[in-house]
Parts: sequence; C-alpha cells; structure tokens
Amino acid sequence: MAAIKQISGVVDGASAIAHELDTTTALANPTAKLLSVKNAGVEKFSLDKDGVPSGTGLGNVVGPASSTDNAIARFDTTTGKLLQNSSVLLDDSGNIIPNVSGAELGSTASPFEALNVNNGVTDGGTIKFDGGNLTLKANAAGTDLEVGGTATLFVPETNATIEIGSTTKNFKRIFLDNGATDGGAVNFDGGTSRFLKSSADGLALAAGGFTSIIPNTDAVTSLGNSTNQFTRLFLDAASPSAASNVLSAAQIVKGWAKLTVGVGTVTVTDHYNVVSASVITSVVNVVWDVDFANTDYVCIAVHLVVDSNRRYLHPTATNVGSTDITKYDTSNGSASSHATGDVILVLAIGDQ
Repeated sequence: MAAIKQISGVVDGASAIAHELDTTTALANPTAKLLSVKNAGVEKFSLDKDGVPSGTGLGNVVGPASSTDNAIARFDTTTGKLLQNSSVLLDDSGNIIPNVSGAELGSTASPFEALNVNNGVTDGGTIKFDGGNLTLKANAAGTDLEVGGTATLFVPETNATIEIGSTTKNFKRIFLDNGATDGGAVNFDGGTSRFLKSSADGLALAAGGFTSIIPNTDAVTSLGNSTNQFTRLFLDAASPSAASNVLSAAQIVKGWAKLTVGVGTVTVTDHYNVVSASVITSVVNVVWDVDFANTDYVCIAVHLVVDSNRRYLHPTATNVGSTDITKYDTSNGSASSHATGDVILVLAIGDQ
C-alpha cells in the first residue's frame, strides 16, 4: 500500500516537502512501479521502483551524483534512461584523451577496421608513439606511410620469429639508403660483420663478412632461372687448389668458336665471346668480345675433319683482343692457304 501525504504550511527551504508518496513495503521487483498515470486505462507516465520515469514523449535521462569534467557519458544498462561516468575525455579542442594509462582503441576480439587521420597538404596526419620519438606519417595523397622521429631501430618485442609480410601478402621491394659512401646495408647475425650492401648508385649489390653462401636445403639450387639468367659469373682469378668440386676463374673457358671458311670470308657458325672472324690466305683472325688480361692465355685450334693433305692449325699470335690462327703444311712446314669449306674449332682459356 502507498500513502500520500499532503503537507500544508510548509516553509520554503532546502528540506521543504509539499507532497510525499511513500510505500509501507519496500518494492524490489524489477517491474514494480511507485506511480502509474493512465488515460482511459492507457498508461502515459510511470515511475519505476527506483524512481526512474518512463512514458510517451519522455526524453529525460538520469545521471550519477557526480562526474568527471569533460568525460564522455555512457549509457548504464539498456533502458536508455540511465547515464554513467567514463574514463574517456573530450576536451574543448576536440581531442579525445584517455583518463587512465594503458587504455586501448578496440580489442583483439573487436578491432577497428581503419584509423583515419588528417590528410593535410603539408605532411599528412601523424600517429605518434612514446612521446613523439616514433612517428607514422601519411603523405598528402594518403598513398605512402613514412616513419620518422628520433627512433633509430625497429626491434621486435620478443625473441620469437618476427616477419615482415607473409606467405600470402608480400612486400614487392625493400628500399635502402643509397648513400654516397657505401649505400644502404642489410645486416645479419646481429652486427655489421655480415651484410648485403648496395653500391652508391644502387646498381650493384655486395656481400661482406660471409665465407660461403649455402643453400638452405640439399635440393637442387639455381642461380637465375629459365627466363632470367646471369650474364657472367666473376670468380677469383687466383689458381685453384687441388680440392675437388671447386670452380675458379682459371678453370672456365673464356672463348670458343666454330668457324666455316668461305671465299675470302669466315662465317662464325656459333661462338662465345667472339665479335668477328676474318681470313687472309693462311691466317684466320678471331676477335674477342671481352679482352684477355694479358697474352699468356692458352688457345687451341683444330680442324673439324682431318686434313687429308696433312695440314695443321697453329695459333701464331695471341693478342689481348684477338688471336691469329695459321694453317701449315706438315711436309715442308710452310704456311698454307685455308680452303673453302674448312671448319675450324677454336678454344681459349686464361685471365680476363
């Protein structure tokens, strides 16, 4: 039961009450009401057990007894009528500031899809970390992301394997500093003793500190592939040791050719490192594309078919850029003219 008290002659003051509605029993049921106002049986206004009003056209909400200045208000429960304080501040300049340390935007279960920042004409919006020591900055077009500030290293938080990109989403290129001194470097093994380094003009890549380059598995490993091949492989010109399965520059053929002699001409049927060939009577001259380092290289020349007249070929001049091959008659040791249709095989090995 409820009792309505009308108090007359009340003196105005902080504790003055003109009308009082009280219950003899404390109401605890969630749907209990202190007051219900109806029009022809249709409820228009009510107060629930906690004194929260509801009804058609009502928009009033009830907040806590006190709040934090500039705090963003949050709904309490699902009634739409109760407000509560929060730890997020919105200052007079429009900045959103967490009121506690360690607050996060989103969570692992409900992350933000995107964080949009000002795309200003000068340098774009910025996201700063650690008091401004590290800055992520979008360019004016919003297509690039720059890293700036006083931070000098990107260090993983743990010693676990950290990757840049993934097997399904890869970076196309990594650009390094193309400085005038030695270019940018990618260091391995925690220091500068082992590195890959680009040249100052960015056209060459040098490897330093390594004694061997070893494939990761025993599977067949290639340098280049069927569509993209290396033009040349430069090796140390020093004499090789007696160790087996070792390839050095001294063991590589530096030039070869298959020549067919015509009437006053020589056709280069196939070759490696040969620019041209010519014939004058008994001498065929072979011009190398890449010169030899000196005239101490070895050159061998033979006929493809044994000469029935017992004539033989002899390199008579090994120049840096060319070789002369003379045909001799074994019967008298004199030079003999090359015959039309002669096929000559030439091979050269030496330093370049």
